[in-house]
Amino acid sequence: HIAKPINVGKLYSILSGFLLQKKKMQVKKGKFGPPLGAEAFFVELLRDKDFEVDKAVNNFSGNLKLYQKISTQFSEKYYNLESTVKTHTEKQEWQDLERLAHTIKGLGGTLGHNELAEKSIALEQLCKQLKLAEEVEFNLLDITIEAFLQTTVQVCKHIKGANELMRDTN
Repeated sequence: HIAKPINVGKLYSILSGFLLQKKKMQVKKGKFGPPLGAEAFFVELLRDKDFEVDKAVNNFSGNLKLYQKISTQFSEKYYNLESTVKTHTEKQEWQDLERLAHTIKGLGGTLGHNELAEKSIALEQLCKQLKLAEEVEFNLLDITIEAFLQTTVQVCKHIKGANELMRDTN
């Protein structure tokens, strides 16, 4: 029975609390076995965001706390990546941009986000061509950089959101 008038803010608060509890209960029955701590909850939240967390956690020898720590550091370091990329592009610092893309490619794969690794590979390859003074369509460069930035920022947002949700539920 719902009393009227409905306080929408209170309704959302109650529903979100219920849904979070339900999500926690589902996670506790999950792959990592009971009892699941905050780190496992974090991992399960990322699973819902296209992270291949089983592979990623395996990269960390099953250490969920380390996976969360490295993911969080990645998010904090690369969340505002756009200005760095813009500077390298404007100054035609292709080697620096290639190194950055290479680093993020490795981290993307390690964290279990294949799309991020793929976008990084594309940018890395274009930078190699530009270093060799090969002609590259700047439209293609713009599209590749934009896809790289969007994916990187999205991954950072997912990690940040998982951390915030995890903190809110503890």
